[in-house]
Amino acid sequence: MSKFFEMKSALISLILIFSALNVFSQATDFEWKGKVVSTEGMGVPYAFIQINSSDRNFIFETDAIGEVDIRYIGQLEKDSIHITHIAHLTRSFAITELQQKDTIQLKPKINLIDEITIVPPKSISYSLGNKKNFALFAVQIGFNAKKALYIPTNENSGKIEKIRVYMHNGGDKDWKYRPFSLELYAARLSDQGDLSIDENLLSKETIASLNPKKGNWVEINLKHLKIDLPHPGILVAIKAMSADYYKKNGFIKNEIIDGNRLNSINIGYTNNKRNNNVSFSYNSEEIGWGQSTYENKYKYLIQVIVNEVIE
Repeated sequence: MSKFFEMKSALISLILIFSALNVFSQATDFEWKGKVVSTEGMGVPYAFIQINSSDRNFIFETDAIGEVDIRYIGQLEKDSIHITHIAHLTRSFAITELQQKDTIQLKPKINLIDEITIVPPKSISYSLGNKKNFALFAVQIGFNAKKALYIPTNENSGKIEKIRVYMHNGGDKDWKYRPFSLELYAARLSDQGDLSIDENLLSKETIASLNPKKGNWVEINLKHLKIDLPHPGILVAIKAMSADYYKKNGFIKNEIIDGNRLNSINIGYTNNKRNNNVSFSYNSEEIGWGQSTYENKYKYLIQVIVNEVIE
């Protein structure tokens, strides 16, 4: 009988070990610092990089000289990377291939002249949301919390090209940019101002690890997803990552700074009253989406860039 229990105990231990190994293999830290270059060896600026993982998409972008710092947690044996640039051919491969290289080379697009000329359709791009260029104030987004802007779409139509978010340092000179999760929803407001969510427009959680452009603006390119502008409105939400996520990826050391302030992210807002956009907050599943006192007056600085084909 004792041998039976010894064998059973050993079997249980093996099962636990294999389970632990399996969990470890599913979630692995990955970091790669390198450069995206052309066939001539020149850095490719502002190349769009998307990593497809099992339950998340991670978005990065090269800087002005083609360099990029990729840090994320994923399933490396299954993850893939896709690099696109307006002047180069798209390149895709397994993320594990990056472990053996410090550069990614892109081939240039070659325009071939044939007897048949294909004329691309004419289109226009326009913006919806808070159209102010600068934020007068900033509000902090707590760890795992969300701030959002509801934007009526009215009679507008087209595909969502990009999302622009004005990130703010909150007055902290030592503040460094940190990733956030982008959420998009088809939504509507009742006559009483209550928010209803109709559909999640992103199939996976999308984490943007992008440096600001043109001041404090972070631009998230979504053109490749070909998302139709929903009606009657769209809710664009910015979610701060957890404190553990920021710590593990080297963005922060302490959760609290200056005695009582969360070391999280900040989003800009204005007191623009001449539009129908509405600000919302989400702090927990129990409370859901709601509005604080200042959110009835102020608008988060979020914009949706839409591309519409002209017939």
